[in-house]
Amino acid sequence: MNIFYLEDNEKIGIFFEKEFRKNFDITWVKSYKEAYDILKKESFDLYILDIYLEGNKNGYDLTKLINGNIIILTNDTKTETKYKKFSKIDYSPKKIINYIWKNLS
Repeated sequence: MNIFYLEDNEKIGIFFEKEFRKNFDITWVKSYKEAYDILKKESFDLYILDIYLEGNKNGYDLTKLINGNIIILTNDTKTETKYKKFSKIDYSPKKIINYIWKNLS
């Protein structure tokens, strides 16, 4: 399985990349621009996107380029409620590992 992971927090990114790499192929990017450039050319089995990024773009803006399973990382319940209507997106960061093991491995 090939996972695309957008996270601009270095500590969180290193932790998740290390854990995912044990069982999956992972592409970790740290900025909207990096993510945008890759997503225009490549596709993945699962997309994990941080919603809040530096600058005026966010992880949600990238969902327009994606046709696949998406998990948005957020602890902001207002953001979760705002985008809950989009069925291809899951929001609960605590469910990430369980989701991958149950549905995609």
